[in-house]
Amino acid sequence: MQVTCSSFNWLQTENTRDSRSGRKCRSLQSTGLGFPSTDMRNRDDIGVFDMTRKFIALLVIGACLFVSSCGKAPPTWSVESKSPDGKMIATARTHEQSGFGTGWAQTTVDLNWTTGSQPPTVILAFSDGPSGPGGMNVGMKWLTPTCLELAYKGRRPIDFQAVKCDGVEITVRDVAISP
Repeated sequence: MQVTCSSFNWLQTENTRDSRSGRKCRSLQSTGLGFPSTDMRNRDDIGVFDMTRKFIALLVIGACLFVSSCGKAPPTWSVESKSPDGKMIATARTHEQSGFGTGWAQTTVDLNWTTGSQPPTVILAFSDGPSGPGGMNVGMKWLTPTCLELAYKGRRPIDFQAVKCDGVEITVRDVAISP
């Protein structure tokens, strides 16, 4: 027995015996709709097909969840301060992200020119601070066009501090210690 099918159909092999010679033969069965006919399928083949389909579905869902959670968290707090001459701008941001054992908080201060397309330069960064509203905030005050004072509350380890950047002198002080 020979069955012809288009190349897009599911093909199923079935072991049969030739009625004249008694030999084992393999024949192809197909519904023509893209799926093997239900009466010809082997129960083991159904389990493998369903398991593969479920695995692929879970893999796609997992990949979508992974990709959607990879972006950087938007800032929870942000403030900008322009220099008196308007040539430089300092931007302070606090980013906080929570998760099961993966929560973190970081505050950075960037300095950049107001004109041009250059990326900003980090001049202060810390990742540990007092909890509560405003605990990670930084105050910025331009004393002159070339002198920027940064102030924060609470004792915390500073991860990075620049002393001078693009001709601007930077001073950092803890408000709780300094008058």
